[in-house]
Amino acid sequence: MPTFSLNDDAVILRYYSTLGATLAPMRHVLLFALLLFAQALSAQTPKADILIRNGRLYDGTGNTWTLGDVAIRAGRIAAVGRLPADYPADTVLDAKGLAVAPGFIDVHTHIEDDEVHQPTADNFIYDGVTTVVTGNCGSSRLPLGAILRCWTAYACR
Repeated sequence: MPTFSLNDDAVILRYYSTLGATLAPMRHVLLFALLLFAQALSAQTPKADILIRNGRLYDGTGNTWTLGDVAIRAGRIAAVGRLPADYPADTVLDAKGLAVAPGFIDVHTHIEDDEVHQPTADNFIYDGVTTVVTGNCGSSRLPLGAILRCWTAYACR
């Protein structure tokens, strides 16, 4: 009759297979609890500060508009699309028939010194412009002449 020592592979294999059978029901309970917890987390929709409903969404890619909603939280876009009717929000705006778009870029503006007099740039914001490019005509608040002379002197050495 063969004898087995504790180091024998067959005994170790038999021990772990018995242990696995003992823990099998516990694994199912843990898996169920994990799935239940994940479901609870996914079911909680974070509350939006502002919810813009039923707008014509323009995404800036050149595609045609789509009807949808935009949720904004902490000054950032939190969700876009056809959001559930019970999506929680502090303020809900109905944009039916209106365009909803990300900020526009004004690539050729003459804002020189306006940013000093009106730093909030309300005149641009009211038109949906959130970024401006200035100086394309050669004017700038920066001492470009001195910068170019220095750069030219350095480059020509």
